[in-house]
Amino acid sequence: MHRIKRKTDNISSLQWNSNKLVFPIPLREMQVNSKLVQNPGYN
Repeated sequence: MHRIKRKTDNISSLQWNSNKLVFPIPLREMQVNSKLVQNPGYN
């Protein structure tokens, strides 16, 4: 996302399933709720 803002790229240039469109789930949240699955690209 920072690259988009810095280079003024249009967000539509990213694929819909791009890992850059979601943030990682914090480790603490993953530990508290075992049903959570980490977002792709952050394993």
